[in-house]
Amino acid sequence: MGNMEEMQKRLEEAYRLIKEILEDAKVLLNFSERDIQILKLRKEFLKTWADEIVDEFYDTLLKNEKARRIIEENNIPIEKLKRTNKRWYEMIVSGEVDEAFFRYSFYVGLVHIYYDVDNHLMIFMADVLRRKFLQLCLENFEEGEAFEVYQAFSKIVAAFVGFTVEGYIFTLKKALFDILGMKPELVKRMLKMELEKMLRGFKELGVKGQ
Repeated sequence: MGNMEEMQKRLEEAYRLIKEILEDAKVLLNFSERDIQILKLRKEFLKTWADEIVDEFYDTLLKNEKARRIIEENNIPIEKLKRTNKRWYEMIVSGEVDEAFFRYSFYVGLVHIYYDVDNHLMIFMADVLRRKFLQLCLENFEEGEAFEVYQAFSKIVAAFVGFTVEGYIFTLKKALFDILGMKPELVKRMLKMELEKMLRGFKELGVKGQ
């Protein structure tokens, strides 16, 4: 199979996974079209928060030594990152949340692997984003409306995080399968055996669940 055929096959597999994750988001996050509409109805006002949210996001991120090093070593202009993040935020509050948006979220996972961005950094920063958005909701809306708007935004960010993490894992696994030149099923069995050894070792050391 040629490289392009293999890439097409991999892309189709990724898209199938994206549909599965989206169904999980609908059930587990109670995410629906209503959440998109809640934000979209207030989009012009919510977009006025973009610069404040993005500035706080990067002020916080740059306190982290590894994040700072990744940005500096790859010569990534902060202003470019801010523009990208601002556009992402505006897509959410404008209701541009569709399958293409979640495909992009999945793709972000690949970018994070490429730049060696750890998942925990992305997860922590998503929380920074949500907390800032909540602060602005409480400052600008009555309590009931603030909660409704925040919930809608929070669900979409949580879904984005889920898609990004899965994109990270999917890409990493596929790359490792290619490097090892082994069938995925065999690698999974070997990985499971190794994990069982680790779990036994942790239990022997007294590390176990409640």
